[in-house]
Amino acid sequence: MKSYLLIKEVSRKMGVPVGTLLYYDQLGLLKPKMRSESGYRLYTPEDLERLSHILLLKGLGFKIAEIKKVLDNNIPIDKMIFSLSNQLKLLQSQNLKIKLAEDTLALAIAECAKNRNFNWSYLCEQNHFSVKCSAKAEIRWAWWEREGLAPSDQVAFDDCVAQLENIFNVDEMRYQYVFTNLLLEIEKHIKKAPESEKGKDLGSRTAGLLYMMYGENRKLAWAVYRARRQRDDLEQGHCKKLLDALLKWLETSLIFHNFYPPPDVSP
Repeated sequence: MKSYLLIKEVSRKMGVPVGTLLYYDQLGLLKPKMRSESGYRLYTPEDLERLSHILLLKGLGFKIAEIKKVLDNNIPIDKMIFSLSNQLKLLQSQNLKIKLAEDTLALAIAECAKNRNFNWSYLCEQNHFSVKCSAKAEIRWAWWEREGLAPSDQVAFDDCVAQLENIFNVDEMRYQYVFTNLLLEIEKHIKKAPESEKGKDLGSRTAGLLYMMYGENRKLAWAVYRARRQRDDLEQGHCKKLLDALLKWLETSLIFHNFYPPPDVSP
């Protein structure tokens, strides 16, 4: 039994057009190393395995350039997770847009059937509402991406929120409310040194909140914390300058009293 296939045989076996296989060869994405005496391409089992990997990644929405990078460079597992997570976010975003479009069309059909006419104003109004909902759903990821946090951090953060709700029965909004009240209390004592007894008390309570949300994942906790300090908009009614001062005070307290030191600071 021969251990290689001609390009037409590969096309039939794998369901890939010959033209596509020639294109992959031209790009260096799938270039069989063997040739017959007549110059025909000979595909080995290893070539077919690589083709199956290409088709898998293509089916997951990866572009050709990204597929070549993933398959050729033997990338570390962390970068592989980053690439997969980034693609997942892209697909989720596309799926959200499709779902919103489906809802808008369903409303338009119902409106047409009810009033027996096509109402452009109604459809535009519903689509505007859908776009606003989409923007709201994606705003957090836009912030994370702008601050340089990886998609895997967003996934990890969502897992933390889920644990917060399942284990402590506290949703994210309630958690943020408690954290905001803590910042308001720090504002009252901002003139006291973070190294003081009051700083120790507030730092200890903050550490409790951080452990509740992030547990031992201090890397993620501090990544989110520092990204918050870089925000250029308003947060819970505090102006940027005041918020930055409060968070800086809190950071000093957490590190000085060794309640929740960042990973790059030795306890």
